Amino acid sequence: MLSDRSSRSSGCRYSSGEQASIKPSSEMTEPEAHISLPTASWGPVAIELYTRLYSDLIQNGDGSWIERKSISHLNGERRLFTKAAISELPGKFFEYQHFCNTKEQRLKGVIQFGPYTQGPEGCVHGGASAAMMDSAIGVCVNRSFSHCVTASLTTNYKSLLPLGATALVESWIDKVEGRKIFASAELTSPDGKITYVTANALFIQFEPNGKNKDAASKLKQMLENPS
Repeated sequence: MLSDRSSRSSGCRYSSGEQASIKPSSEMTEPEAHISLPTASWGPVAIELYTRLYSDLIQNGDGSWIERKSISHLNGERRLFTKAAISELPGKFFEYQHFCNTKEQRLKGVIQFGPYTQGPEGCVHGGASAAMMDSAIGVCVNRSFSHCVTASLTTNYKSLLPLGATALVESWIDKVEGRKIFASAELTSPDGKITYVTANALFIQFEPNGKNKDAASKLKQMLENPS
């Protein structure tokens, strides 16, 4: 196992909370383009893990889990960062899907890392896995609490993640203190025997009472003095 090393980042972005879609859409249209899953670029390990999660959580679950709708196009030329290359470069970057449980405030998902996510020779770049951790925690948090943004993210790299690997991601809420929401995540091999990355994050809820006409100013104020 590698010794821990940490990377910290701050952000200002929403993790969208679309409703579940367990039936693939027949076509993609603007402004929302729903991605049918699994896609043709998914490998056999990713398909197997997706099928297991879908069976355990959706088909045979208690109804508290939903499959999150997968969207690529947001509006015009804008694209969701982690889904942007799927239509243009399928299988080259990230392939993933999340399952959410708002009652338990948990998330599970499958991630396939493509050849364009390389860092060290034959391994996934730490920034690529960190992006996937931020995405998973962000979805987990925003499925339970509206209008939350990342204030800090700490990632700990436990083992080298092989390029082209499929991983199981899990995220959960640790505690809530006012507008501060603390959450964690881990990225493991599909069988759970190898832990690749763990992460801890602080999110700030800056619109608890509805839309804010001056969201940028409000966010800056809350990040400077969270309470």
